[in-house]
Amino acid sequence: MIQVTVENSKTGGQYICKSARRTVKNITYNHITYHLICRHKDHPFFKQFYHGPKKIEALEKPIWNTPIYKLLELTITETPLDGRTRYAKQLPVLNADILAELTY
Repeated sequence: MIQVTVENSKTGGQYICKSARRTVKNITYNHITYHLICRHKDHPFFKQFYHGPKKIEALEKPIWNTPIYKLLELTITETPLDGRTRYAKQLPVLNADILAELTY
């Protein structure tokens, strides 16, 4: 388990969460679902892919394997974490919504 600190240098926003993966820096654009794009259709980055219900523009081809934190211009710091501690149990789990909300 790792502790993930996500920072937005533009707004100064920071979020601390956990992940069961060994690294979250390999989460790429192709891991993002259509449902996430629909939920964040007003997001400055994701709105370019939303063009009405059940239709996504084919702009994603050039960015298919690009890490999502680079596309959203976020900084991610990963620290090893013992998942059995009280602190670790209280941390929220990292998901793509957190990355999107930090960049609004």
